[in-house]
Amino acid sequence: MQRHQETSLDLNVVLDAESTSAASASMIVASQKASKKNKPKKTPYTNVEGAPVTDKNDKAQMAQFRLVALEQSRGMPHIDNGAPMLMAAAIAGAPQPVAPVAGVSNWIQLGPTAIPNGQTYGGARVLVTGRVTSIVVDPTAPNTIFVATAQGGVWKTINGGISWVATSDNEVSLAIGALAMDPGNHLVLYAGTGEGNFAGDSYYGNGVLKTTNGGASWTALATSMFAGTRFGRIAVTPGATTRLFAATGAGVFRSTNAGVNWSLMSSGIPGGAATDVAIDPATPTTVYASLWGQGIYKCTNASAANPTWTKLTTGLPAGGFTRIALGLSPSSPLTIYALIADGGYTVNGFYRTTNGGSSWAAIPLPGGNI
Repeated sequence: MQRHQETSLDLNVVLDAESTSAASASMIVASQKASKKNKPKKTPYTNVEGAPVTDKNDKAQMAQFRLVALEQSRGMPHIDNGAPMLMAAAIAGAPQPVAPVAGVSNWIQLGPTAIPNGQTYGGARVLVTGRVTSIVVDPTAPNTIFVATAQGGVWKTINGGISWVATSDNEVSLAIGALAMDPGNHLVLYAGTGEGNFAGDSYYGNGVLKTTNGGASWTALATSMFAGTRFGRIAVTPGATTRLFAATGAGVFRSTNAGVNWSLMSSGIPGGAATDVAIDPATPTTVYASLWGQGIYKCTNASAANPTWTKLTTGLPAGGFTRIALGLSPSSPLTIYALIADGGYTVNGFYRTTNGGSSWAAIPLPGGNI
């Protein structure tokens, strides 16, 4: 994997000529020009990977420009007054929805944005985006969509993906592993910080972010509890929305007061990294959770003072696996799917239960894995 290379694009900051940020930037540029008048032209040099290396002056300059950009961003419109900005972006040429075509891929890039000359696992630099860890659609307004990103915070669109705005740029963490909407109030969302994808560049988090106004502002909760861990999933209980479950790098946790306080589940369920959690919408006291390399567990008394869990085993592999992702059918909650990766992180197991986990059957994958 190649590292990001600084280019002239990294120094470009668009500023209002009358803003204090513009004045700050002007002073930086002026001082920069003055300091270069009597200095010989630098000879660029590279590191052992062949990538250009900047000296201390260049790094200081870049840091100054980034501080100016951050100052400017804090004065930009937010969700509550950003509609004109969104519309302007659409008029300026943002991708428009197109009618689906049978027999071909109907996916189009909706953003939030792409990185030109981005890093890849190969030598080529191409147009890429970072990891999107969660997508939440507002059921009361389907054109309103939230996305959680690996290191870019929470983004929101109000026009079906034509244009996007960042909602959490100034919060305690930009690494978002999980995002969930309160099923009883579409303005309430929870974002678990710390990306639960276990990649070499997955950042740890610093608690749970909660918004009660659709992303216009966020409050950091449980920062001491979850500092230095990551989230794979957050689930909000239908009909009892103050009860939340979270799959985290430190185990399965429950909150009974809307995310303020959390407790580790330990009765019948081991500790360690939890990768997913799902709540039965028809019987909300039933919860399923998966743990890295340890299996799938079920709880049927989620509202109890100390919920108890049972490991599900019939038809499932006894070992040789790592991450497990769960999918519960909303229309048939006893039907649950489990996608399982082996020790080399190849997804080679796909299982289904139609009786709430009492027994599972394997579903063949094309070519044996995906």
